[in-house]
Amino acid sequence: MKHLIAVLLIGLTSSLAAPTAIIKLETPFALKIGASAKLVNWSVTFVRVSFGALRPPCPPNAQCLPQDVFIELRVTRDRVSRTVMLQWSSAPSSVVALRQRVTMVGFSAMPDTATFKVSQP
Repeated sequence: MKHLIAVLLIGLTSSLAAPTAIIKLETPFALKIGASAKLVNWSVTFVRVSFGALRPPCPPNAQCLPQDVFIELRVTRDRVSRTVMLQWSSAPSSVVALRQRVTMVGFSAMPDTATFKVSQP
C-alpha cells in the first residue's frame, strides 16, 4: 500500500510540473515562472522575478511596471547548470550562458510572464 501511494504521488507531481516548450533560434517565446524551454541539449527555466522601485508617477488603481524588473533564469546544457540574471528597464537585456545568448524581449503587466529569444552568441 505504501508503494502504491508513493507511485501515485510521484505521478501526480510529474503531471503538475510545467511542460517544457520546444523552441527555435531567433524565435521569441513566452515563459511563466516555473516553466522551461528546450533547444536540442540546452534549456532555460524561468526561476523568479523581483522588482526595483516604481516609476513615478503611477496613477491610483493603475497597473504600473516597476522601474527595473530582474529575472532569474536557470540555464542547463549537458547536465551543467548556471543561474543568470536579466534586467528589464527600458530596453532588452541579454546574457550569454552555456554557448547561447538569451535575450529578454518583453515583459507582461502580469509579473509572471516574460518573452525571451535565444540566439548564437
